Amino acid sequence: MKDKWIWALSISLILFLLLPSSSGAWLSSHHDFQNTNSTDERGPEPPLGIIWKVDRGIWDTTGLLNVPPLVHGNYVYDGPYILSAYNKSNGKRLWNAPTGKPTDMIYYRNIVYVISGESAHTPNVGVWAVNATTGKIIWQFKDENRTISNNGFIWNNELVVAVGKEWGYSNNDTLRPTKLNISIAFFNLNNGKMEMKKIDTIDWRSPYLRVAYEYGNIYIRAPNYVYCVNLTTFKLLWKANIKSFSGGYTRAIVIVGHGKVFVPHFVKIHKDDWENEIVAINAFTGKILWKKQTDYGGEFGTMFSYSPEYDEIFTLIRVKGTKYEYNLTALNGTTGNVVWATRDPKWDFATVSIVPTSKYVYMDSRESIVDIKNDTFVSTREVERVYNITDGKLAGIFTVFKTDMAWAYYRYPQISVSDGVIYIADNSYLIAIGHVDAMDPSNLYIGAGVSAGIVLTAIITWVFFVKRRNHTK
Repeated sequence: MKDKWIWALSISLILFLLLPSSSGAWLSSHHDFQNTNSTDERGPEPPLGIIWKVDRGIWDTTGLLNVPPLVHGNYVYDGPYILSAYNKSNGKRLWNAPTGKPTDMIYYRNIVYVISGESAHTPNVGVWAVNATTGKIIWQFKDENRTISNNGFIWNNELVVAVGKEWGYSNNDTLRPTKLNISIAFFNLNNGKMEMKKIDTIDWRSPYLRVAYEYGNIYIRAPNYVYCVNLTTFKLLWKANIKSFSGGYTRAIVIVGHGKVFVPHFVKIHKDDWENEIVAINAFTGKILWKKQTDYGGEFGTMFSYSPEYDEIFTLIRVKGTKYEYNLTALNGTTGNVVWATRDPKWDFATVSIVPTSKYVYMDSRESIVDIKNDTFVSTREVERVYNITDGKLAGIFTVFKTDMAWAYYRYPQISVSDGVIYIADNSYLIAIGHVDAMDPSNLYIGAGVSAGIVLTAIITWVFFVKRRNHTK
């Protein structure tokens, strides 16, 4: 009887190890439904090196706004044009699913929900539910007459997005509506059936919508407005007037944390001169708490991330009096004051993706080396930087690749940090970067499967010796 218990316990432990692990999971595009782009999971310690790199097979290498990869168990999910699944250990592509171009991906109960949030009259606007193991499409919803938010979230066993329905066409342009009806859409997770609740009608300035969830409310970043709506009562709690342009896409974000809503904002400096700001709004009243000018971001919006642990915003802010230099800056989320700022005058930061963790801030940056004296382009590099989150000191730097092609400057890489690895969705590649042992450059990474194998071997060995000892008694 004693032997049976030993074997039962051993088998249970083995089966537990073989189950897909959620350790280090990055389950939605910006990690959580508050869109913080932050994780409390560990990231790789410097020095860094490439674990694997796969060609994404993209023919258009400029202007593509990527989505941070999802990571769960033994899978990495990525999608420049359709959803694809890769082996987490070696980058081998496992399957493709014929979805629309993902602007958001959400993993939930072995299903990946793909949102192709585009403006109306764009092909493949819709939502797809895809089996996370096989890539089989379970259900899909397509409606090219609606604008769907670039992202969504799971609430009360439903997928929630914002939807824009247009009306009142302009006389000068029959394809450009002048009004936008904004609603909240709820998709049944089992069959994809949709119900809507109308919120407001506004002038059509920009078709791009984003949402976040917190405190039982949905926060909607719409053209020129931010809405807070209670999801149970559908009561509009507040509406804030925040200026936006026609761009934005997935980078024009809304982040919620510590009782605040953070959004990008455009401020008019001169007649045709606009600059970017980050605005903090009270999440319960809609009152504007502070604004911080960044001079960075252009038509695609200021890129920033938020650490709930430290209550800090991380973004780029231009150095005063310079044309090309930017600080990576930490702002206190409550006051907007600068906590720390870095400066590297050698680089002209182009586009960045920032992920804070408990120890580090990881910044993947597309940087242009410019001859400042002659004001000429020299080359472009994609560089991974690691900063101490408490003081901003540079802890590590790694050049992912270098090219002399000027167009690479305008590409938009996005990163996820999960279980000691950085995953980069670059325009051309999906790249995994991890710790490299300084004494052994070949020792790049010990994957979860290898670790489980070591533990499994130890358990089997222990069971063998226990059983052998019992037989010898």
